[in-house]
Amino acid sequence: MKPAPEGLSRRSLCEAGRQHRPILVIGPTGIGKTWIVCALGNQAARGGHSVLYARLNRLLDDLAVARLEGGANRLLSKLAKVSVLILDDFAMTELTAAQRRDLMEVIDDRHERGATVIAQAHRIELKGELAQAARPR
Repeated sequence: MKPAPEGLSRRSLCEAGRQHRPILVIGPTGIGKTWIVCALGNQAARGGHSVLYARLNRLLDDLAVARLEGGANRLLSKLAKVSVLILDDFAMTELTAAQRRDLMEVIDDRHERGATVIAQAHRIELKGELAQAARPR
């Protein structure tokens, strides 16, 4: 994914949301990533879109509890249907295998259905088998 060009406008960000493209906001702690993604969500809501904001770890905890209580499909369906899903504090801690599976399910269900906005404090480095699988052949 290419970094956003300087002078990225509110209009181009809204357009990315309408086209169901992901938006990734990366920067050091305290720079205002959460403020930016919440402002994007506010703008989308004012435009008539449904918006859901969640910190990733809490969302994954909610999914784990829903799985235990038999309501995972209902929660996954809700996440898939929302127009704009904002995931904040992405990859702040290492995810378990079950959390990675749940996150992949959320992302996969949303593909081409809604915009996913992610805020994270650092770049993610792929290691081991994931790094090998991601290399161009």
